[in-house]
Amino acid sequence: QDIINSSPTVKEEEILVTPDMYYEDFTYPDYPFAVNVSVPDATEDSIPTVNFGLEQTQSGVFAPVSYAGNGFVTIYAKEILPEFVIPSIIVQ
Repeated sequence: QDIINSSPTVKEEEILVTPDMYYEDFTYPDYPFAVNVSVPDATEDSIPTVNFGLEQTQSGVFAPVSYAGNGFVTIYAKEILPEFVIPSIIVQ
């Protein structure tokens, strides 16, 4: 609990994802596409929580995992979707 309480929290809101942001990535064979979403304060040590909208959550298109890197969060997808908005991404 001390680690969680002492971790800085960063929240990005209303993140637009467009079809041109996807690229092929075979980290997870069932999710052959990925999108790097800009989260300027994210680091490789961050733990991301991606809060999709109801439609995207129920679609089954997105992997239940994501990855944080320096300045971005990667989400993984089964297919390329039309433009949509991620309500928020939280990194700790």
